[in-house]
Amino acid sequence: MEKLNCVIIDDEPLARDVVESFAKAVPFLNVLTTFEDPVDALLFVKDQPVDIVFSDIEMPKLNGLELVRALGNSMV
Repeated sequence: MEKLNCVIIDDEPLARDVVESFAKAVPFLNVLTTFEDPVDALLFVKDQPVDIVFSDIEMPKLNGLELVRALGNSMV
């Protein structure tokens, strides 16, 4: 089975680490990287093939819903 590439975006380090631990335990997921800053994540996703994004909803600079809209526009 081909692995799905994923990224994790959360401004809280503990939450980011917990999600990363769970994702790494799933055999078909490949965690490419994690981000504290959603803007950095957007720039990364524009250049990398990403299948799944795990994101917090409440973050500074760009909330999770704004991030999803921006990701949708950049992944089309």
